[in-house]
Amino acid sequence: MQVIFERCAGLDVHRDTAVATVRSPGQHRGSRATETRTFKTTVRALADLGG
Repeated sequence: MQVIFERCAGLDVHRDTAVATVRSPGQHRGSRATETRTFKTTVRALADLGG
C-alpha cells in the first residue's frame, strides 16, 4: 500500500537563514498550495518561525 501524506513541511537550516516550506491541499480539487518563507537565525526570527 502506498502512503500519501496530505500535508508536509520541510526545513533547510543554514548559518544565517532557515527556509521553511509547507505543502497542503489547494483550493481546487487535486491542486496543491505551497508556501515558502525565509527566516534569519536570530532568536526573535526563530520564535516567529515557531509560532
